[in-house]
Amino acid sequence: MLDAMMPMLTGFEVLARLKHDPGTAGLPVIMLTARRSEDGVAAALRGGAADYLTKPFVPEELLMRVETALAQSRMPGQPGS
Repeated sequence: MLDAMMPMLTGFEVLARLKHDPGTAGLPVIMLTARRSEDGVAAALRGGAADYLTKPFVPEELLMRVETALAQSRMPGQPGS
């Protein structure tokens, strides 16, 4: 889980660092944020986020999205598999 709006670095900057580091590049990242702009969603997905969810969120939906992201990250041929 990564929020787009954080005090030191933005979530987009953290996402970029995670995806550029070979040790963390395969980790699925879900952006969970109050930022609702189309540009934010597109930037996160282009940057390698597995999914993007806005606050407030439905806990059951979040759980299902986490399960999906983890399952996809374990698929053969996917980063981190």
